[in-house]
Amino acid sequence: MVRIDIGSLLLVFALAALPVAPARAQEKKADVTALQQKAQAALQAQKWDDAATALKSLAELTPDDASVWLSLGVALHNTGKYDEALAADMKAAEFAKAKANASYNAACTCASKKDKDKAFEWLNKAIAAGFSNRKQVIEDEDLASLRDDPRFQSVLDAMAAKQKGPKPGANSVGRGSSVASRGTAGGGKAQASIEYGKPVWKTEYASMVDSGKLAGQRWRLGQDDWTTLETKGDVTLGDVPLKPGTYDLTLEKKEGNKVVLSLHDPEVLRAKKITPAAVSQYAEPALYDIPIAIERSTEIADALTIKLAMDPSDDSKGSLTIRFGPFKGTVPLRLAPAK
Repeated sequence: MVRIDIGSLLLVFALAALPVAPARAQEKKADVTALQQKAQAALQAQKWDDAATALKSLAELTPDDASVWLSLGVALHNTGKYDEALAADMKAAEFAKAKANASYNAACTCASKKDKDKAFEWLNKAIAAGFSNRKQVIEDEDLASLRDDPRFQSVLDAMAAKQKGPKPGANSVGRGSSVASRGTAGGGKAQASIEYGKPVWKTEYASMVDSGKLAGQRWRLGQDDWTTLETKGDVTLGDVPLKPGTYDLTLEKKEGNKVVLSLHDPEVLRAKKITPAAVSQYAEPALYDIPIAIERSTEIADALTIKLAMDPSDDSKGSLTIRFGPFKGTVPLRLAPAK
C-alpha cells in the first residue's frame, strides 16, 4: 500500500481547496481547514477510524481533490474496510496525478480481499500509469498472497522493462528479474531477489566453452549492466550464509572444470572503477565463491534466464537456476525467516 506523506498532507489539502462564492467562502474554508487538521492529526497518530471519518467529510466538501480520496483509501484499508477502501482507491484513480499510486493501492486492497485476478488487473493498470517502485512491490506485505502466482513474476518483468537505465544492447533482449521470499505470521521474512541483463544465446559460445578458453577466467553474468542479488534476513546460497545486502555477480571457471558463482561488493567494484565488461581483468577475491552445478541439455534457452524458486513441498528450500543455451546451472537456496 502506498503510504501517505503526512508531513506535506496539510499543504497538499490547502493548495487543492477550491474557491467558493463569497457568502459561503469563510464558512466553508473554516470547515475544510478543521477537517484537514483532524485528518492530519489522525493519520499521524495512525488512528485510522478517526482519519477515515474526517476524510469522508472532507471528500464531500472537496470532491475534486485527488489527495483526499487517495488518503481515504489508505485509512479505510488500514481499518480493514476493504470494500470501502477499494471504492476510494478507484475514485482516486480517476485523477491523472493520482492514477499510478491509486491503482497500486487498489491492487493491494484486492489482494487483501483475496481477489487475485482483480489485484493483478490493478497492478498492471498501475504500471501502465507509471508506477515503477519494484522494491515496494517485492516487499509489500499486502501483496504477499500474490507472490506464488506466476503472474507476479510477469509483473516484475514488466516493471523491469520500463525502468530507466542502460538500453539493451544489440545482442540483448532487455532485463529480467526474479524473487523468492519466505515469511512468518509474526512478520519476520527472508528474501532474495535478482536483476540481470538477458544476452541472446549464440552457437559459437558453446565452442568457446568446449575449447577451454574460459578456464581460469572470470566473466560477466548477464549484459547491459551488473547482475545484482539482494538478500534480506537469513539467506543461504549453496552452503554459504549470506549477510543481508546487495551483491554484483560474476562467474568463474576454476581448476578441474569447477564453476563458481562469485558475489562481489558493489562499492568496492565502483571504487576501483571495475565495469561489467572489464571484469575478466579483475583478479581480486570475491566476497563469496559459491560452487554451481552445471549440466548440459538438449533444450536451448534462447536468452539468459535466472530464476529464484522455492520448493512447493518445503518452502524453506529452493534454488537459483541459470539457463543459457544448452547449459543449466543450479545452486541450492535456503530461506529461514526470523521467528
